[in-house]
Amino acid sequence: MYTIYFEDGQVWQGGSIENSNWNDMPNKLIKRIDYSILDKHFSMEGFEAYNHIVERVQFVLNANKPKISKVILMGLTNGEVYKLIFNLNTMQITEEISYYGKEYYNKATTGWKSGLKMVYPTTNII
Repeated sequence: MYTIYFEDGQVWQGGSIENSNWNDMPNKLIKRIDYSILDKHFSMEGFEAYNHIVERVQFVLNANKPKISKVILMGLTNGEVYKLIFNLNTMQITEEISYYGKEYYNKATTGWKSGLKMVYPTTNII
């Protein structure tokens, strides 16, 4: 699902959409993240910190397990959070910007990982 490129040259492969293993990655400075979901690919590089959220929805009348609806990759720079949002319902990627501490429905998130900050961070949708 995603590949992390660390500042020291190490490469780490993340898990699946159901279990991303985000919290299991080494505690090193991230240089770049490449993400692939189905036939969509995007990357982020040069942010001071990164985060990853898998959004699940549970239908009240459906006893099945929660359905994954979105995958959100976030990069923090200068107090702003750039988000690449992959909507599994529409199969589209959108971009949003919010303030740090209000990045997910106006609330702070946990799980931020340190990045190798560049003057001009980049996001790419391929």
